[in-house]
Amino acid sequence: MSAQGLPAHILALFTPRPPPQHLPPCVLKPGVSISGCAEYVEFFSSDPPPVREPWESPLERKARRHREKVQAHKSAQKKFIDSYDPHKDPNASGDPFKTLFVGRISYDTTEKKLKREFEVFGSIKKVRMVYDQKGKPRGYAFIEFDHERDLKNSYKQGDGKKIDGNSSFLLFSSFRSSNRSP
Repeated sequence: MSAQGLPAHILALFTPRPPPQHLPPCVLKPGVSISGCAEYVEFFSSDPPPVREPWESPLERKARRHREKVQAHKSAQKKFIDSYDPHKDPNASGDPFKTLFVGRISYDTTEKKLKREFEVFGSIKKVRMVYDQKGKPRGYAFIEFDHERDLKNSYKQGDGKKIDGNSSFLLFSSFRSSNRSP
């Protein structure tokens, strides 16, 4: 195939390149003799090395802080457990076998509304809704009845009752009532 009839810029691609530049041959220089460092040992000081400063990596620092936080929490928890007396707790007063747990309560429900809803089943001694530290309701409450029969009646008939749009969940402990002698 001939290159005739091709444009000049394409013909320029097929032109031979100039010969490479001539360089003189490399001459190897004699290398430096390398010996050990034993002859220089006397120039070093014989003092003991400086004390190494402790350094912790970010991961070690994170682990140390976590250990300190867990240890502080455990000591505070132990101190609290040692000082806790459930018999002197004002929130844990009353008969647990006359107390009904009501869960899944709407956050808008008040103690008065709960008392009004459950007074249908019998006389109520005390209603206590549980609030968090900021004063917002947690969604459950404890209702203490005067008589155990009222508790059982409310448990049987009131489970799933809608209060402010939410269906409630009722629970009570029947351990003592089933094992009690007449």
